[in-house]
Amino acid sequence: MKSGRRLARFARRTILTVSCLYLGGLLVFYLIQDRILHHPSGETRAKTAARAAEVGLEPWPSLDDYRCLVAAGAGEDPPRVLVWLHGNAGSAVGQAAMIARFRPLQARVFLYEFPGYGSREGGLREQELVADLTETLDLIAAEHPGKPVLLMGESLGSAVLCGALERSRARIVALLLVTPFTTLGDAAQKMFWFLPARLLLRDDYDNLEHLRRSRRPLAMVVAGRDGTTPPELGRRLFAAYAGPKQLTFLPESRHFDWRHHLSEEAWRRILDFLDQAVAGNEIEARDEGR
Repeated sequence: MKSGRRLARFARRTILTVSCLYLGGLLVFYLIQDRILHHPSGETRAKTAARAAEVGLEPWPSLDDYRCLVAAGAGEDPPRVLVWLHGNAGSAVGQAAMIARFRPLQARVFLYEFPGYGSREGGLREQELVADLTETLDLIAAEHPGKPVLLMGESLGSAVLCGALERSRARIVALLLVTPFTTLGDAAQKMFWFLPARLLLRDDYDNLEHLRRSRRPLAMVVAGRDGTTPPELGRRLFAAYAGPKQLTFLPESRHFDWRHHLSEEAWRRILDFLDQAVAGNEIEARDEGR
């Protein structure tokens, strides 16, 4: 009898301990979810300018109001504008190589930096990031009035892009989403399957809803071995999109190494698709202006 009571007490203590640890884990996840999602790294403005100069870039529109990086000393007036959003744990200066990769599109490339990253100040919540991108796109459109804009993003960048898509006054004519997801809740629940992650999130990043009304040509890259934004989420987002679209599936790629698995031929197909989308929009704009 005593043995049975001791066993019952042990079981109750074990259940209580495990429950407390689990609830503590839920609290920690809730409190630090912005850090889990973003991994931002801060630096001074001088450091931003120095790092950018090392790779031939400069802050735009100025170092004091830094929002993007652009090629230093570019005085040409290209027919198109391209805005690229990096993923989490990244930075705009780390995306310098993308300018050369986008060169066939004959566009001025803006490498957008999130608030809270690098030397930029600002909050990390969804509404703050979307509002900042919307404002930045409008500033770019004001500097390049009437120019068609290609809007492109990777992972988290693709989600912020989708949120700002219908808010900006910029003439956004084509999209590229790399390793995207349907909603942040879907992605978080896949990664943290042992937690009710979807219920704990403060931000939605509902890309399905944000893209529901868009009919712009869309190119998408999905990584087949992506453990961060699982490929089934990207495929579902692609299937739900109602506009012209092109899917590039990389079966051996993980979340962060898609560039290494994307062949030159596959990249050329993506650029051709986007180029044709912009060219078609330019023709329509000229016809409307007659």
